[in-house]
Amino acid sequence: MPLKILIVAVVLSSTLPYIADALRGYSEESTLSYLEGELNQFITAAQTVYRVGVGSVRVVTLSVRSPGVVSVERIAIGGDFEEERKYLPVIRVKLVGEPEKFLVTEPNVPMTTSEGGFSPLNLQEGEWKIRLEHKVAVVRGVSMHYVDLTLLS
Repeated sequence: MPLKILIVAVVLSSTLPYIADALRGYSEESTLSYLEGELNQFITAAQTVYRVGVGSVRVVTLSVRSPGVVSVERIAIGGDFEEERKYLPVIRVKLVGEPEKFLVTEPNVPMTTSEGGFSPLNLQEGEWKIRLEHKVAVVRGVSMHYVDLTLLS
């Protein structure tokens, strides 16, 4: 009997890391899939506001959560006109312990927050109401159309 327990313990201890990796991978994929669905709705709203023109406004509710064991570290929407122009049409998703993933708005919609200067909107897990407004800013003498992101809750 002790030999059977030892064999089971050895087999179990050698397979547990593979099972844990598989569960983590599944959890990461389910979290990313959920977030992509939420963020695609957000992107569609931003594109609509951008297309309608200056002054158009829409309020969107964005649910940032992880249905699995892998938690959301942060989501950064848009960027800074001066520092990170390449990130303006990008949403960056960072899960705990994973590399940053990028979602690009297609067609590109520049997004930023103007509260306290132009910067990305950083979110953690939770339910967020975000006001989207098409605005124009003059940056280095050039008029830039963008979607301004204002956190309401």
